Amino acid sequence: MKTSEDLRFSLRAINRKSYPAYKSLAGSYTFGKYILNIEHVQGDPFAAPSRLSVKVNHKIAGFPAEYYGTKWNQTALEDYLIRRFHRQADKFCFQAKGSGKSGIITVSRCGQEVLERTACEIASDGVIVRFEVGFPANGRTINATELEKILFAAHVAPTAANLQPVRLIVVQEDEGLNKVGKAANLYGAPLAIIVCSEHTKAWTRPFDNKKTVDVDASILTDHMMMEATELGLGSVWICYFKPDVIKQEFRLPDTLEPINILAIGYADGIPADPERHATQRILLDKLVHYEKLNLIEH
Repeated sequence: MKTSEDLRFSLRAINRKSYPAYKSLAGSYTFGKYILNIEHVQGDPFAAPSRLSVKVNHKIAGFPAEYYGTKWNQTALEDYLIRRFHRQADKFCFQAKGSGKSGIITVSRCGQEVLERTACEIASDGVIVRFEVGFPANGRTINATELEKILFAAHVAPTAANLQPVRLIVVQEDEGLNKVGKAANLYGAPLAIIVCSEHTKAWTRPFDNKKTVDVDASILTDHMMMEATELGLGSVWICYFKPDVIKQEFRLPDTLEPINILAIGYADGIPADPERHATQRILLDKLVHYEKLNLIEH
């Protein structure tokens, strides 16, 4: 039988993956004094909560045999345990936030009558309590507080001469994401930010008439990516897209150019090795030159 540490490891392994990955948790886990059994995992955060049970053997439970020696006594003890479990579980219900039924912890509610219920069973080898838990998730939408932080990071980003020519189109609904999908691959991300620059508002360098539309848009995009990383989110800077499709689908004026698209969501996979830059980037002395450009190849 798997242990509580196995469950902890599995939870960490599926963190931020798509919701169906929860189904890999089904099974039994020993926690020393009790056994947790994950019997059924819900298909999505809006479905009926997942079904779980806890089993404690009679020696650890410590109830005298006469407490469940007759059918009536057994039913009374089972009813008492359901009520106690409900009071304790209610303290933790919805402490895990998220979409749909995320964080709910519930067991059959008892009325005034003392009745036989399937939520608690005193079996020959122990006491079993069955309950439901809403496994937490953020659904297909980034948490509003996280999105707010990302957009605020863009809001404070500097632009040339502080002219602020950049405009952001935040796309979260299916209809809008489908429109973006006609122009670019969003890699399944639930949020896309179309980063645009207004040509008539961007600063122009007087010596060569260079407009800073790309530069300003890049600064804002970089700020949003860093904030997304700080929040534990994954992001992809997309420049391979069809700008004419974006302009048509979102009815952009001629003066507003879509510069790039930032896709944001929870990364599905193992994080990249932070040491990869040692082999995937050019040598530092090829990147950085002091006082003059050194074109000698190594």
